[in-house]
Amino acid sequence: TERLLEDVWRQVALLHAGGIGHLALTADHVVIGADGPVLVGFERGVASDPQGARLADVAVLLISSAELVGADLAVAAAVCGLGRDGLLPAVPLVQTAVLPTAARADGRSARKEQAQRIAALRTVLAHALDTEPPHLTELHRLSGSTILMIVGTFLGVAALLRQVGDPATLWDTMSAADWSWVL
Repeated sequence: TERLLEDVWRQVALLHAGGIGHLALTADHVVIGADGPVLVGFERGVASDPQGARLADVAVLLISSAELVGADLAVAAAVCGLGRDGLLPAVPLVQTAVLPTAARADGRSARKEQAQRIAALRTVLAHALDTEPPHLTELHRLSGSTILMIVGTFLGVAALLRQVGDPATLWDTMSAADWSWVL
């Protein structure tokens, strides 16, 4: 399996050398054919891809393969297939938020366990690359409930401001108020 996994990473290197980003490169998108591994599922893929998406491909496949074979073997195969220079920029992206929705754990405790496994993977990866694990800027995805809360907040503020009336009149009233009555 180690050699097969190294071949997968070589396929990824060829894909990225061609400027193509997969954008959902999980283990589910690797098929073992007669001639070795084949990458499939390019529905979301892009040509002339910016490097950020290719780095996300590396992070996603690394996380996905570590779930199957363990962090040590996944990292060793990735180092063999991509080399240190191909992996080093992706280290900060090895975190839960980079995963496609289908690859994320369901449920609070499962998400927490997944985040711990990914943190351990990031540490193994940093050690294999002779670098310090990065201090992460946590990535967050916007959910529907977050967007609704933001829109609701703006609507609430707008409704309150409509009740106040003219801002100039409010300012004149506040500046002319006798604040001793407030205390």
